[in-house]
Amino acid sequence: MDDGSLVIDSRKRKNGSIYIFPRIYIYTLNFSKDENILLNMHYKIRLKERFENKRLELIDEGYKNINSWSENIIENNYSKEEENFIIKSKQLGTTDKKIASLLGKSYWGIVDKIRRLKLENRI
Repeated sequence: MDDGSLVIDSRKRKNGSIYIFPRIYIYTLNFSKDENILLNMHYKIRLKERFENKRLELIDEGYKNINSWSENIIENNYSKEEENFIIKSKQLGTTDKKIASLLGKSYWGIVDKIRRLKLENRI
């Protein structure tokens, strides 16, 4: 059995674009803390390369509007106004789907932002 797997996965969106994202499966129960840190560093180094290979493969297959790599790909930047809108909307009982639609953001991006706002005790 391997100790871990890095998978570059993709989903086709309704608008025809492709969303590419990494999935990392690491089985490290028997590793020391230092071994876990080294393993994590190795996967982060290879992530950009594998992401770009998958993106080019999909372009070759004829897909368009494929997101490019961004170092802050997991950093969902929201303005203070957007954050305040999300907080007020949740207090009023607005669904995550409706908030995403109103802000022009992805549903899962809003779900993640709400989760982080809850962790900060802002909702």
